[in-house]
Amino acid sequence: HQLAVARLLESEGCIVKCVGDGDQAVQAVEAGEHFDVIFMDMRMPIMNGLEACRILRKQQDPNKQPLYIIGLTASHGPSEDRDCRKAGMDAVGAKPISRKSIRMWLDKCNNLTLLSTLSSRRLSL
Repeated sequence: HQLAVARLLESEGCIVKCVGDGDQAVQAVEAGEHFDVIFMDMRMPIMNGLEACRILRKQQDPNKQPLYIIGLTASHGPSEDRDCRKAGMDAVGAKPISRKSIRMWLDKCNNLTLLSTLSSRRLSL
């Protein structure tokens, strides 16, 4: 699934970095890598998406533009939506992800209004 989402994003001109688990996502941000959007799968090994999101929100620099984190889940319902929002996610979506959903989320991100401007944007999966 990660590869399919990465290909969709790349076909829209995005620069994508994929990681294997929530811990690696946190490490990438802690290392100073800049991401405009993070697509965070809820069920990852080592550290799940909810925990990774909580850590990223706690470490967030109030002087920088906030991360836009989108939670992805195979079982999307009211309880999953509530859990994702409580963890600090900005949006939640059900897998499989469509191109239309990706465009909608990216359009909602601060400073990401046109997909044609994303050639220099970095996104994490």
